[in-house]
Amino acid sequence: MGGELINNIMVFVKLFLQNFMPIIIIYTTDKVLSTYTLHKDFKPKDISKVSIPLELKQKYTDIEISQIASKKVREAVLEFGDILEKEFPNDSLINFNNNVNEVKIKRTGNVLLSSSIGTYSCKENEIDYCIISSIYHELFHMASSVFDNDKKLTYSGFRQVCCERGSELKGTNIGVGINEGYTELLAHRYFEDKHKLSKAYKFEVGIVEKLEKIVGQDEMKRLYLNANLMGLIENLKQYSSEEEILNFINSVDLVSKHSGDLFLLGNDKIKESIMNVYSFLLRTYIVKLKKQIENGILSINEFIEQSTQYIKSLGTSVKVSGHKYEYLTEDDLHNILNDINNSFTNNENIDSHKI
Repeated sequence: MGGELINNIMVFVKLFLQNFMPIIIIYTTDKVLSTYTLHKDFKPKDISKVSIPLELKQKYTDIEISQIASKKVREAVLEFGDILEKEFPNDSLINFNNNVNEVKIKRTGNVLLSSSIGTYSCKENEIDYCIISSIYHELFHMASSVFDNDKKLTYSGFRQVCCERGSELKGTNIGVGINEGYTELLAHRYFEDKHKLSKAYKFEVGIVEKLEKIVGQDEMKRLYLNANLMGLIENLKQYSSEEEILNFINSVDLVSKHSGDLFLLGNDKIKESIMNVYSFLLRTYIVKLKKQIENGILSINEFIEQSTQYIKSLGTSVKVSGHKYEYLTEDDLHNILNDINNSFTNNENIDSHKI
């Protein structure tokens, strides 16, 4: 009986390994690959990788969308166009006008395979969606995108990406986090009241809300719709160094890209990136306020009130894929504010000092 029991156990273990070994191998492989790409993504970006946007030329002056078969989609596109004309300046609508007259939009369940409910291809000028409410996010992508045939580079809002073989820019992919965050923020800001929109990119939305306080809402909208990432960087250079700005953008990208890697939860590089993001926002906003004091725009009391409110809005922890990351402790705040104060005391020119 003992020998038979052992044989049965051995058969069971063999069957178990046969059934679950592929899963173990896949899990282990994915973990190794994700850890590898995490280290690769953690490397700081070079400003030379960011391109100056194309000089935009308007091809159309009126919206003509007869190529869209679905009545519901046509209504959504016309509603979107009305909002843009009311809420955004005309010189920011060139990408929208150029793309909307030629856009292809189709409903398909295939987008679910990429864990999405909608996608937009700039090169093909095509929106795929599975539920109508997802179309507003994709329409903002369409309204802020242009493809450079010479460089094979996609400019899309605050993102620049190139996947084309043979291009010297192949592998370029910067700004995806702030771009998705701002796209989602705009979709909810202008269409949440009338349409029940699903919520995505919560971390990224929280970041761009705080970034908008630094850049200004009107300027953020203009830069986004003109696909001008370089313009955003130049704006932020009033208050921070080029290196720190690129580190901020890269850190948002890293967290955004790896937030779904469950076995990387609590990873030190993700934690460090989150700290980089929030400390950058705090430093940059405080520097902006201090410059406004120097220029007579703000009083000391206004500085104290606005900086206090901003610090409160940043919070001290954030959840990414269910894992809680803490940042901006009391010591962190003390050190950051001391550094900023010292930088102004020791150096008149913000551009010549790394905060």
